Amino acid sequence: MIRLSLQVILQLHSAVIPFLYVGEYVAPGDIYRTLLKFDLSVISPGSDIVEALLKLYIFRKDVPGPEAIAIYLNQSDFNQNTATYSNAPAVTPTGITKTVNDADVNHFISIDITPLAQQWYANAAANNGITMIGPENAYSIMGSYSTNFSNSDLYPFLEVTYQEGSSCNSDMINEVTQSGDYIINESNTLLLGQRILGTFSVENTGFTNGLAVLQILNGSSVWVDEKSAEVSPGQTKVLSTTASRLDERISIVGIIDPVVSGAVGGTLNANDNLFNPNQVPLTFSSDNPDFPVDPTTGVISINNAGSAVITVATKNIEGPVVSFTVIAIGSNSVYNQTQGTFYTTIQQAINAANPGDVIQVGPGNYPENVTIDRRVTLNGSGSGVGGTIINPASGVGISISNGGLNSTNRLVISDLQVTGASQGISTTGNNQPSFITLSNVSLLSNLDNGLSINISPSFPVMNDLIITGSNFSNNVTAGFRVPTYAQVSNVTIQSSMFNGNAFGILVFSGTAIFNNIHISKSTFNNNTSKGMYYEALNNAIISNNTIDSSGTTGSFAAGIDINLKHGNYQNVNLINNMVTNSGTGDPVNGAAAVIKGRNDGTNNGTLTGVTVSGGTYSNAPVGIRFGETGQNNNYPTDTVVTGATIANNGIGLQNVTTVTITQNNNTFINNGIDTVGNFN
Repeated sequence: MIRLSLQVILQLHSAVIPFLYVGEYVAPGDIYRTLLKFDLSVISPGSDIVEALLKLYIFRKDVPGPEAIAIYLNQSDFNQNTATYSNAPAVTPTGITKTVNDADVNHFISIDITPLAQQWYANAAANNGITMIGPENAYSIMGSYSTNFSNSDLYPFLEVTYQEGSSCNSDMINEVTQSGDYIINESNTLLLGQRILGTFSVENTGFTNGLAVLQILNGSSVWVDEKSAEVSPGQTKVLSTTASRLDERISIVGIIDPVVSGAVGGTLNANDNLFNPNQVPLTFSSDNPDFPVDPTTGVISINNAGSAVITVATKNIEGPVVSFTVIAIGSNSVYNQTQGTFYTTIQQAINAANPGDVIQVGPGNYPENVTIDRRVTLNGSGSGVGGTIINPASGVGISISNGGLNSTNRLVISDLQVTGASQGISTTGNNQPSFITLSNVSLLSNLDNGLSINISPSFPVMNDLIITGSNFSNNVTAGFRVPTYAQVSNVTIQSSMFNGNAFGILVFSGTAIFNNIHISKSTFNNNTSKGMYYEALNNAIISNNTIDSSGTTGSFAAGIDINLKHGNYQNVNLINNMVTNSGTGDPVNGAAAVIKGRNDGTNNGTLTGVTVSGGTYSNAPVGIRFGETGQNNNYPTDTVVTGATIANNGIGLQNVTTVTITQNNNTFINNGIDTVGNFN
C-alpha cells in the first residue's frame, strides 16, 4: 500500500493578454472578471487532495484599504480564446472570498480553494473552472499577472498537496516540504514488530551551513530533540528514528550570514543571524574573550576590535554545531577577516588580499583613490553619516579593473560611501570586470558620475551587475553612466535612488549594448535633464519606479526617454511606474515618458515589442509620446499602452510615428487633449 504526499504546481489556463483583472475600472459598467480553469489530471488516480491554494501576484490595486475577491463556480464551460463579459458562463457562489490589502501589492496572495479542487478531482465532468469577481464600483480594479506575462516568476499557479491512495504499490509514506533553503523528504515504513521507521533526507540548496534537527512529538504534545546533523551547502544528509512518538519532523537551524559586523562597545544578538522557524533551543559560545556571548540568550558583547567565531549548538542534545564570525574594528582601520590582519588604508588591504578574501573597513574618512584589481568582498561600516566614507582629493574614488568569477563568486562592495571624486566608482582596464554587486553603496556629489562603466573600447564586455539598496544621487552628470562602446548585459537595479543628478541613468549608443535589464522599486527624482535616458535598451523590465520632477531644464526634457539608436532592439516593458511633474523643461517637446526607435537619418535604430502597463503619467507637456517629433519614425512597433492613468498633461498620449499604437483600458483625466495621432 502506498500513500504518497507531495506538492505539485499546476499552471493556469489564461487568456493571451499578460494581465488578469477584477473589479470596475472607471465608469459604471466598465467591469472586469477573470475566468480560470485547472487541469487536475496529473494527480494519480485514487489520491486524496489535502490542500489547494490559488496563488496570484497582485501588481495593481486602485482603491486604498481592504478589497475582497469572491470565488464563483462556473455552471458551464468556456473557451479562453473567445470568452467575453457578455458570453461568460453563469456562476454559483462558493462562499470563498479573499481580502486583498494594500500591503499585498507586489506580492503573491493565497486563496484556499481546497473544497473546489476536491470536487473537481472526484468528478472531472463538473470542472468548468471558476470566476473571480471583485468589488464592482468605480476605480475598484485589481490586477494580477497571467501566464503570458514576460516574467515567469510572477505567473499564477495552483499549489496542490495530495496523498496517493491505496491503489498504489509501496510501503512508503513520502512527503516533500521546504524550510528556507532546505528541501526535506520524509519516508515512513512499517517494520517488523509494528515499529514505524521515520526517515528524512535533508538537502541544503543555500550558501551557508545549517543544522537539521530531528524532533519527535511526545505524549505530552511537546517536541523533543532526538538527533541532529550539520548540512553544508550542496549536501544531503539522512536522519531516521524508531522512537515511540505521536509524530516526527525536521527543524532547521541555519546561518543567515557567515560574517556579521558590529561596533566596539556595542552588542549583537546571535539569534538575529539564524534561521530557526521552529525555535529549537540553542546554546552559544565564543572563541574570543573580548567577544563574550551569553550562552542562553545569544547576546554578544563587543569589548575590543578584532573578530570571534560564535558557535551555535542544540541545547538539549549533543551533536554537530554551526558557527559564524563576528568582526569589529575601530575608526580608520581596515581588517582582512579572511587572513586576520589589520591595515591603515583600504588600498593596503586590497594589495595584500588573495582572491575571495573579505575586507572589512571601519568607520571614518578615507582620502584614497582605491583600485580593486582582484575579486574581494569590500564591506564598509555604513554608507551614511558615521560610516565608511571614501573622499579622495581628486580622481576616481574606486576603480574596478577585475570583477568576479561567476554569478556565485562575485566582487562585492557594500555599506560605504564615495563622495567628491571625479567618478564615484568606475570600471577600467582590459579585464572585462563582470559579476559585480553593489549593496547599500552611496555614490554622492561626485564631480562627474556616480557609477561609470568605462571599460576599454578594445574589451567592452561587462556581464552581471547587481545594484541594490544604493544611492547614486547629486552627481554632476549621471548617477549611472554607460558609454558608447560598452556592452553591458544582465543588470538588476532594485530599491535604489538616482536623484538630483543631471541624468539618473545615462546610456549612450554607438556599438553599445544594454541588454537584459531589470530596474524596479527605485527613485529617479529631481534629475534636471532626464530621469532615465537610453540610446540602447533591449529585453528590459522597468517596473514600480518613481520618477518625479525630472527633466526640468533643456530641450526634449523627460522623465523617461527611450531614444534607441544604432541597433535593433526589442521587448521593452514599462510596468506600474509613477512619472509625475517631469519633462517640464521643454513646454513643447517635453514629456513624462518618450519611447522611440530612431530609424531617421544616420541613427539606424529600430524597436519592436513595447508594453506600457499600469502606472501614472501626469503633469507634463505630454504624458507619453511615441516617436521623435518631426522625424516620422517607423518605430516602435507592436506597442500596447494598457491600464495606465494619464492625467493633467497638455497631451495625454501622442503618437508621431507612422505606425498605429494600441491603447486600451487607460484612464484619461484633465488632459488638454487625450490622444493625438494614430491609436486603436
